[in-house]
Amino acid sequence: MARLSRHLVAVLLSALVIAGCAGPNGAGSLQAAITPVVAEAQAEVAAVVTPAAETAQLRTAEVLVPATLAVQALSQEALSPSPGPREWTWGGAPVAADLIIRWEIGTPARYARLYQGLICPPGASGPTGGVGYDFGHQTPAAIRAEWHEHPDVERLATASGIVGEAACKAFVAQHRDIRIDYAYAERVFLRSTLPAYQLAAERALGEGWHRLTVNAQAGNTSLGYNRGWSMRGDRNREKRAIRDVCAPAGDVRCNAAEIRAMKRLWPHIPGLQLRREDEARVVESAS
Repeated sequence: MARLSRHLVAVLLSALVIAGCAGPNGAGSLQAAITPVVAEAQAEVAAVVTPAAETAQLRTAEVLVPATLAVQALSQEALSPSPGPREWTWGGAPVAADLIIRWEIGTPARYARLYQGLICPPGASGPTGGVGYDFGHQTPAAIRAEWHEHPDVERLATASGIVGEAACKAFVAQHRDIRIDYAYAERVFLRSTLPAYQLAAERALGEGWHRLTVNAQAGNTSLGYNRGWSMRGDRNREKRAIRDVCAPAGDVRCNAAEIRAMKRLWPHIPGLQLRREDEARVVESAS
């Protein structure tokens, strides 16, 4: 638990530093920068705690997430409002979007059948809707900014800070009538979520990011969306190899091999093994 306490402090300090460096564009650039910090926190908690300590993991998340979001909220209030959605262009966006959407929700028809309402993924997740958008891990301000066109945006904003199975299920039960159609879910994903995770991948891989093909960038963005970009411990040794060896050399075969090597982590979960294989094939494909 001492390690987790240190991680909590690190996350809060990171959020404050990001807030101080956000500059005149304010909340728009802050949200894009802060999302990877929350993803890092989630990944770090999962990496530190063993399966036998699942209850402790959830309790830690229930403390860590609201505390992190409180720092974000204060930072957002201190900044001038963003004049509008930030301009964002990236050649890998269509490939990354297709890859992530395919693995998160499948087809629009499957989304309509299973995911129009809020759901509770396993573990320390919060109420989740759209294309894997975890409302529990976002600030109220971010939810209002990114879902402002939704008629129930104020109700969605109250999901902020709600994490863990029990709290999530209680919230979802009270908000069963909220629906997010596929077209709107996709729009929010392309406008807000994907840019944040592309930025997270770029920052994680450093200068090596720019040596990779756009398809390799897309595959790594999908990887980060699913796994986060924590680099600590044996579970993340392949990510360190991508950052330190493959990306600086622009070696997409090396990159793909490291993603495939991650299958060791899920010997009995075919879905995750197939997802890694799909990402590896995209990484090594021509672009």
